[in-house]
Amino acid sequence: MAIVIRPASDLASVQRMVAMHWTPNHPVGRPDDPMARFYLMTPWVDRMVFPAGISVLIAWEDDTLLGFSCVQVTPIAAWHVIWTVTPEARGKGVGRALLLAMREEVQPKPLWVFGISKAGMPHYEATGFQTTVALRWQLKPQGVYMPLSSAAPLDPAWVRYRFDEHPIFKYQRNGETMIREDLLTESSFHLPTASVLHVAHLGADWPMALGGAAETYDLVQTWAYKNPGYSWIVPPATMPTVFHPPQARGNTLGVAGWPMLPPEIHAEDGMQGRWT
Repeated sequence: MAIVIRPASDLASVQRMVAMHWTPNHPVGRPDDPMARFYLMTPWVDRMVFPAGISVLIAWEDDTLLGFSCVQVTPIAAWHVIWTVTPEARGKGVGRALLLAMREEVQPKPLWVFGISKAGMPHYEATGFQTTVALRWQLKPQGVYMPLSSAAPLDPAWVRYRFDEHPIFKYQRNGETMIREDLLTESSFHLPTASVLHVAHLGADWPMALGGAAETYDLVQTWAYKNPGYSWIVPPATMPTVFHPPQARGNTLGVAGWPMLPPEIHAEDGMQGRWT
């Protein structure tokens, strides 16, 4: 098989590929959804590598699509957000070729990924990525709020892009801590509606920033490698992690990084589920 890997030339074709070969109705695959540009056309995409400004590599054999790899480029790293191979091309080395090509193209930035499938993890491990798991943590009401570890700093330009200028969701800055509220009209909390607070970035100031939040919301959650402080617990496995529709998907997610792991984990908006 003669595999040719080249950058994407237009966003519409990438969206059609995502809609056909990735998660059905994923935000990146919807033509009317600004999330595709938000993910794949950030200001930090290197146009010497991706001339169209789209951080996507596509594998072809002649005119036949074999697979594609998509990253979101930030000031300090590239996050692998979509990586797939067509059913006909599986088992032929296409996925690994795409992974290695993307790793090469985004240098000197590291390549990071959060939320790895069981099928994908062996490829990361076999190609030299460091791997680990992240845990979901729930803040208990009426607890002792005290940090156990310090948070990694965020790049100011990335904070503006990722949180202040987000095209869909509204985030609130509470000091170093970034939060987003959800009101669920379809919930797994045995309530007609449920309120959830996503802590997108858990700053070192979280005890003050989240003061009283656990009593106000039905769920306050964040993702981290280890317990971020007193009164954070791993919730029951039945607690939903993707909310529209609510489903329980466990409290662990695979993480990988090359040449090193990301210092901190933030759940991506697409993962949180807007597939209604």
